[in-house]
Amino acid sequence: MKEARIKLALAMRALEKTGWLDTVNALRRAGLLTGLKTHILNIGGNASFQVLEEVQRLPAGIADAAMGVFSKQRTVAGPSVDALIKAGREAGTRGLREALEIMRSGATRSDLAAVDYSREINSPSPLVNRYVRFVFRTMGAEDRIFRVFAFRRSLEAQAALLKNKALADNPTPEMVTRAIADGEFTTFNNPNIIAKGAGIAQGYLRTQGPAGKALSFGIDMAAPFKNTPTNIVARVLDYTPVGAGWKVAWHAGKAAYVKSLSADQQAAIANAVGRGTTGSALLYLGYKLAEKGLATGVREEDPSERAVTESAGRIPGAVRVGNKWRQIIRFSPGGNLIALGATLYRESKRDLADEAKRPENLVKIGTQTVLEQPMLEAAKGVIEGLEQPGRRLTSGAASMAGSFVPTLASDIAAATDKYQRQVKGAGPGIIARTPFRRMLPARTDVLGQPIPARGAFDPTVGSAAKETSDPLIREAIRESARFGITPQRAGESKEEHAARSAATGRLIEAVARRMIETEMYREMPQTGGPPPLEGSLRKAAISKAAEGSRSFVTEALNGEE
Repeated sequence: MKEARIKLALAMRALEKTGWLDTVNALRRAGLLTGLKTHILNIGGNASFQVLEEVQRLPAGIADAAMGVFSKQRTVAGPSVDALIKAGREAGTRGLREALEIMRSGATRSDLAAVDYSREINSPSPLVNRYVRFVFRTMGAEDRIFRVFAFRRSLEAQAALLKNKALADNPTPEMVTRAIADGEFTTFNNPNIIAKGAGIAQGYLRTQGPAGKALSFGIDMAAPFKNTPTNIVARVLDYTPVGAGWKVAWHAGKAAYVKSLSADQQAAIANAVGRGTTGSALLYLGYKLAEKGLATGVREEDPSERAVTESAGRIPGAVRVGNKWRQIIRFSPGGNLIALGATLYRESKRDLADEAKRPENLVKIGTQTVLEQPMLEAAKGVIEGLEQPGRRLTSGAASMAGSFVPTLASDIAAATDKYQRQVKGAGPGIIARTPFRRMLPARTDVLGQPIPARGAFDPTVGSAAKETSDPLIREAIRESARFGITPQRAGESKEEHAARSAATGRLIEAVARRMIETEMYREMPQTGGPPPLEGSLRKAAISKAAEGSRSFVTEALNGEE
């Protein structure tokens, strides 16, 4: 009977045909997931989240025990090495077996027997079908191992609360239902209202003729992935004091209203406390690392500030390990929280002319932090385009066009190139992801130096920390100095602007390097020096040297004209 149901499920799936618009969308989505970095991030994110969930059991268990004094019930099991070992053993046996089943059939045998399976592409092209299915099956197989781990860990926790360890091997239907939900939660696969709503809306649009289908296709272009990214955002929020505080207040308020604390409410409050406490520790870690110059926050919005960090090799959401910056922001949610803490430190030290804008900046920080995910790059481009349509239109077009080139092909092309490339417009966006990328001019930093290519297959990027060896960069970072930027002049071509910017940058570097070696500069107080100057002279000197060099180049060119 089981084999008959499996055959029935496979036959039913084969009858579901894929239209050409959905085929194009599937090809693009698969291409975005082909990168080796994407799979390492997926595995690393899943693994690190399992660790966080185990760590948070300690404060959650304490909160649960405190509430249990009054409610006379326990709803959260604390950390357990024995439970972790059993969960790991099951992940390495049943989890690996089911992962292989997914690679072969697109679903596990048990799911097929229950006629419960995910739709797969079924286009007229067998080659396209094999390619797309392989990519998505690989992602599903990776997740399956961690889902089995979380499933068994949940059963162990439930059995411990019921004081009957045998139930972990012979669970009740209610325990199984809870464990399935926990497995989906810890792999970012649980259903959520945003993804469901988008699916319902797109399903309706597809019934509204060509215009509706086109609009649905446009939504997929802007947000090719919906369920996993929105779950990542939710998990990051769960681990912040804001998200945890909201959940505690919500469930405590409901309990106070009915004058009774249910087991589910107590568990929700305890887990919110546990996650909020754990997340706060990671925020503090990021804050302190940034204070010591060992962590960077999210991408700088101010172009002149971003120019200095770029010339220093500092990448957003990274920690310094030895003489390299290693990006961690894409390992969710832990990496996001450390990067968020580093950003909070940076913003707390920033001088603002209007303090009323600080809360608005903090909201932007949260948005930027969660948008630094591989699956949210398209959505990030859309949001930035809406915020700054003039400036982001070109980069958005380049990103969208380039996204149709599979990431693996792009990474292979980048691995053979020493420099990053200037990408402006749809055409260059595609070329930059192919072996012809050297046709594009190299990107240069504010000092006119070509920007080295970063690890094509390294998910942490691995950018050299120049402040450890370069005196000028070290001074600029320590003093929060600015080199400024060279704006494009009216009637100036992109090539002319790039050449002038590079020449200006080289002059700035030469002048500034000479200046910081002078006795007068060395006698100026460093940042944190005695008031009232507190190091402002060094910052002003570097900035003025840059400004003077830029003015010199501009006047020289005006004189030629």
